[in-house]
Amino acid sequence: MTVRLYEERILVKVHGRVAPGQRATDVNDFPEAQRIYAHRDVDALKRKAAEVGPCTGELAEKILDDPRPWTRMRMVYALVGLARKYGNERLETACRLALEAGMPDVTRLRGFSARAARTAVADKVVPIARYLRPDHFALRR
Repeated sequence: MTVRLYEERILVKVHGRVAPGQRATDVNDFPEAQRIYAHRDVDALKRKAAEVGPCTGELAEKILDDPRPWTRMRMVYALVGLARKYGNERLETACRLALEAGMPDVTRLRGFSARAARTAVADKVVPIARYLRPDHFALRR
């Protein structure tokens, strides 16, 4: 028995029979951006981290340096996700500091990046509000 998938009477895909409890997934059906996850392609994931910057790529190499690298792929997915959240420059700086400290831990790196984001916002000079008048709201010395 085969499974045929149709879209408005047009045959789209045919899956052959598999054993009970199994499933048939064609990884070529995934979108191009998701194929890294479907194939568990460690090398493509390292390249994606290296696109952020050299320190990020080196940190991804250290994280995936394991006899079973597929068990650590989620950490590198999270590392690449930090680039989307905080930007390449901030993540690259954080990865450089993590490599210098010998800390290949993405959870701590996330906290470090978040603290750096908060400090960057706190360092900005906020202009005095328009409504502030010296006689009403100013602090008296």
